[in-house]
Amino acid sequence: MLAASGLLIACLFYTSVIKAQSTNKENEVKKEVQVTVAQLKAIEGYYQNQDNKDMYVQFTPSDNGLNAKLLWNGAQLHLSPESELEFSSKQGERVSIKFIKAADGSINQFTLNNDTKQVWARSKDYKPIVKKEIQLSPEKLKMFEGLYTNHGGNDRFLQFTAKENGLILKQHWDSQEVPMTPEAETDFYSKAQNLFTIHFDIDASGKVTDMIAFKRDKWDKIEPVVPSSAQLKLLEGKYQFKDDNDNIIEIKAKGANLVVKQLWDKKEIEVACKTDMYFYNSEQSFAVRFAKDKEGNITQVFILGDDLFEKIK
Repeated sequence: MLAASGLLIACLFYTSVIKAQSTNKENEVKKEVQVTVAQLKAIEGYYQNQDNKDMYVQFTPSDNGLNAKLLWNGAQLHLSPESELEFSSKQGERVSIKFIKAADGSINQFTLNNDTKQVWARSKDYKPIVKKEIQLSPEKLKMFEGLYTNHGGNDRFLQFTAKENGLILKQHWDSQEVPMTPEAETDFYSKAQNLFTIHFDIDASGKVTDMIAFKRDKWDKIEPVVPSSAQLKLLEGKYQFKDDNDNIIEIKAKGANLVVKQLWDKKEIEVACKTDMYFYNSEQSFAVRFAKDKEGNITQVFILGDDLFEKIK
């Protein structure tokens, strides 16, 4: 919340943007389509995302095409015509847009990348998003601190730490940090990108239960755990890198923590327990996540997010 440059950072037009691959050659052989100024002026204006009412894009005529300005982060891209109502980008991220005419001939909507669910509607009353920072006490900020995991997945983790009048969000999978500023008692936003918002849910007892990023992505707060010696013992053993059988690690318990030893260079790193299946070294941003088979046996471990090691029997 929290992608793009990370799972949480909003990318261009959300996640429906696809990378240009073979399209460059197609663009080279296509003849340039000419559209009139009147046709471009009929499109000009502000359009609002129907899933997130805070997202607007502004279209203005530019060099036999359209300039699209993303009003939530200021990014811009040039769109070239493929027909009177269809436009696409030719550089960087591949974006295709199809405008839709109403019964009276006016243009009031467009779809993004041929996805009929990604509908943007013309807006006649656009107003810039204005965020206002409020002051929260250190005690109030402290209650949001802790580890959170993606709801229903439990394979991604992020940490919140209070700092000055705000929170630092750290994504464990890539170590990216994002300062978050309070705009309400339970609501925060990124000054670098206003639409990167988070909301904390609090139960009747005053306990923080989860966090919602971008008004849609739920992250559950994790309660600290202290594993037993027996639990840690089940995690011990040697694990072999799936993509290179010569790379083997050995994991051993050390108090309430684990030590991961790389057998190819003897390097060791100690990781602290965050959950019964997840361990982390904050100084080195070193993440260790275990996985079970259908019978409940520990069979795999993921190092640094996606490097898969399988347990050697």
